[in-house]
Amino acid sequence: MCTNMLFAVCVSGGLLYVVFQELFSSSSPNKIYGKAYDKVRLNPEVRMRSQIAEAKKVKNLKTTSSPTAHICAVYCAVLH
Repeated sequence: MCTNMLFAVCVSGGLLYVVFQELFSSSSPNKIYGKAYDKVRLNPEVRMRSQIAEAKKVKNLKTTSSPTAHICAVYCAVLH
């Protein structure tokens, strides 16, 4: 009985350690991807390309026959 409880505590502790290392360690993939995303997001060339792509999407929406799509395109352009 006591060995089963000790085993369960050890397994639970090991799992908690692995999860916290994965989520909160500075070398975890989540942190590395987050830092890379911030660098890409703040890069002016990438921002310019995404704005051009967004403008193309809005232009394509404006050419559709649906008035709702046109209103949505104008609304999206104002928000960005």
